[in-house]
Amino acid sequence: MNSTKLSRLYLLFLLVIATGSHVWAKLYLRCELARKLLNQHGFERSLLSNWICLLEHESELNTAKVTTNPNGSKNYGLFQINGRYCQQGRRGGTCNVDCDDLLDENIHEAAICAKRIQIS
Repeated sequence: MNSTKLSRLYLLFLLVIATGSHVWAKLYLRCELARKLLNQHGFERSLLSNWICLLEHESELNTAKVTTNPNGSKNYGLFQINGRYCQQGRRGGTCNVDCDDLLDENIHEAAICAKRIQIS
């Protein structure tokens, strides 16, 4: 194998490795998210408009949004869950979740955590 083919193979390998650890984010549409929260995550219909309004203003319906607060703490994902409820780099915190797991298009962990925070 010549050096050009070997270099291309190496670059392809690096691309696959980088893509495999990538967090896939999603920018939701309002109605799409409302249906998902109601039908797949058990959010109460009577509170759905409040949740959607909150999520539009806090995260702009973007699952990958991370904000840093004036006190240095961070808020993660669609629900903008504060870092005190998750653990960076491993599962932990009140919600027993890795903060990075709150940033992808699978909002299952984030939805559970948001409802836990709501009732506390």
